[in-house]
Amino acid sequence: MNRSGLGRRRQRVAALAQLTAATTGLVTQDALEGPFGFCHFAARPGDLLALDSFFIGKLKGVGPVWQLTAVDTATRWAVCEVFIGPSNAEIATRFVDRTIRKLRRLGVNVTGVLSDNGPEFVGKAFTAHLAELGVAHHRTPPRSPNHNAVCERFQGTALQECWRPAFHRRRFDRLTQLRAEIDSWLVTYNTAGPTNPTSWRPNPPPSPRHTPPQASSMTPPTPSNCHLNPWAGRAKGAASRFDDQVALRVGEGERERAALEPAGS
Repeated sequence: MNRSGLGRRRQRVAALAQLTAATTGLVTQDALEGPFGFCHFAARPGDLLALDSFFIGKLKGVGPVWQLTAVDTATRWAVCEVFIGPSNAEIATRFVDRTIRKLRRLGVNVTGVLSDNGPEFVGKAFTAHLAELGVAHHRTPPRSPNHNAVCERFQGTALQECWRPAFHRRRFDRLTQLRAEIDSWLVTYNTAGPTNPTSWRPNPPPSPRHTPPQASSMTPPTPSNCHLNPWAGRAKGAASRFDDQVALRVGEGERERAALEPAGS
């Protein structure tokens, strides 16, 4: 338990308080000081926007390419910006403004951001701009990337599903090509991913032109209108041959027993 940060009673109480906050929404002071990190819970979309920077790599003909990432903790909606690095407070400030405008168009009002202690997030231009907007700025403890696990996990997903396959497919010579690549992947991630982050949004009303099929017109699946396993015919033939062999053996045994029995029995 000491390895997990649960060796003392105070630590176990804080962990229980954080689990209570995640399941019921009741946040106490113990939950803010627990071992799981205060950044892992947001009651509403926009309450906590996780920020981080990510070094993609140094590309020949392009230069050192960086990515700024923003992920809403409540909905997992992500916004990315690719640029020629290194990152600084001015670039991070403009990125936050674009992210806030994008989320506002979706009906989300950003009230807090979370970041590490990188130079782009602790600069005076960045912190003063957040104070001017009235957005609370939360910082993770030093050397604690797990406190920003939502954004860190997303960047690992972007690396595995977007950038590595893209670099295997083609060569990138311009920054606009990289931006088009991440933008197209984000559309799939935000709207059609396996864990759809738009589940918090209300479902759109059905189209008046669409009429669901009636139950009487629906035909049940039969071997004539459903896909058949190509091995099904072979298995069925083998089973029928096995049944024939069993019947043949049973018939031979009955004839042998009848021949051995006395005639008068």
